[in-house]
Amino acid sequence: QELQQLLQVETDVVIAEEKLLPLEAAADTMPTASMPIAQNLVTEYYERATLVAGAASRLEQQRLLPDVHLQYFVGTNRQPEARLYRGVQIGVAVPLWFGAQRAGIQAAAIANDMAGRNAVNYRYLLTSQQSRLQSQLDKYRQAIIYYENTGQRLSEELFNTALRSFQEGEIDFLQYVQTLDNAKAIELDYLENLHLYNQTLLELQYLTLSSSLP
Repeated sequence: QELQQLLQVETDVVIAEEKLLPLEAAADTMPTASMPIAQNLVTEYYERATLVAGAASRLEQQRLLPDVHLQYFVGTNRQPEARLYRGVQIGVAVPLWFGAQRAGIQAAAIANDMAGRNAVNYRYLLTSQQSRLQSQLDKYRQAIIYYENTGQRLSEELFNTALRSFQEGEIDFLQYVQTLDNAKAIELDYLENLHLYNQTLLELQYLTLSSSLP
């Protein structure tokens, strides 16, 4: 009823029951710990920030060099029969006080070093996250394989044995319910591992697939 209210429909909402399956990945795109980290937006941001900081550092260093100015101008006056006067102005600017400029160079160098360290640190964090997700994916995959090979059959046997034993009077109702609970717990544990496997696979593919941005 709450879902029907959110969807603002008058008909009853019926949830289709479908068998949940692990997400599939092609063999050549299956994430592994050795695959390179994607060039995502955050890593691109840090790399661009490193380039900008490096350019700013070089600019501060170049300001210590003499600066040559070249200017072309056209002039006139308000007198009768005034003419246009063309000229060229050339000047050389030589820095005389280097203290403030050296401070600017040091600040730019520190900013450049920080930008580079931030880029390396973020890539290290991504690599660590990739390794962690890969380990989790392997763990959930093994849990799914166990259920498909053993757990599912064990759950069905527990259910059938409990039903038959209860019908024949070998166990009471409490033992019957407890056995059914154990059988259902195996299935619920599989569904939880399946959900975590799919979520982990999506996160891992997000890290390893290349960006489509130019």
